[in-house]
Amino acid sequence: MNSPLATLIVDDEPPARDRLKMLVEQHPALVLVGTCTHGREALDCLLETDIDLLLLDIQMPGMSGLDVVSALPRNKCPALIFVTAFDRYAIEAFDRNAVDYLLKPYSDSRFHKAVDRVTERIRPTAIRRMEKQLHHALDQLEKRQQHPAASVDRLGIRLLGKIYFIDVDTIEYVHAAGNYLEIKAGRKTHLLRASMSGLIRRLPSDQFVRTHRSTILNRRHILEVTSIGGGDYNALMTDQSIKRISRTYRDSVFKKLGL
Repeated sequence: MNSPLATLIVDDEPPARDRLKMLVEQHPALVLVGTCTHGREALDCLLETDIDLLLLDIQMPGMSGLDVVSALPRNKCPALIFVTAFDRYAIEAFDRNAVDYLLKPYSDSRFHKAVDRVTERIRPTAIRRMEKQLHHALDQLEKRQQHPAASVDRLGIRLLGKIYFIDVDTIEYVHAAGNYLEIKAGRKTHLLRASMSGLIRRLPSDQFVRTHRSTILNRRHILEVTSIGGGDYNALMTDQSIKRISRTYRDSVFKKLGL
């Protein structure tokens, strides 16, 4: 299964942003990284964050969508779909290597067709990139085994030109979401581009435990553990959510819980 495409929405009109946000969140091939209201904000985000798909309005105050694309280095330009109410920019948009051009108002099916074009175009490139990343990851794994990383007490989350810091004690649990991790801390959920194995090495080992291939729990937020048969267990968290403890990780979880 392919990882969802990290998607950024850029539009100065709130109704247009909200519609795109709804469509992105409903599409299984996409994961929303953020929304921007103007070109300068979008440029800062694109330079600092890895984006796979850019849904970009053209006519915006100050810096237009075309200006944003022109200012991007080639290696930072993601797959591009222009979303605009003006058809006169179509030729110039495709000159900027846009995959598609959505003319407002557009239907849900037209949006899905544009996303299909993106996935068809970037799949071969993505495979080559994944092979390269795999070789790099294996090299890094060997180095880390020789020199283990120290745990941290705060995590930095980079988003839209800013870095937010989260106290690890406030983290309740972490879920994998494609190339990203959803970190639940208090009433907020943060999105971090990282791997589960990479994050668990950074978190205090006496406090955090992996309970599933896609889940990390803070043991201080586990209220109770219940057997559900077959060697699997459920953990009740302080926010009353239920998290699975798979038989693969059961012994290490129980050891950290003192069971």
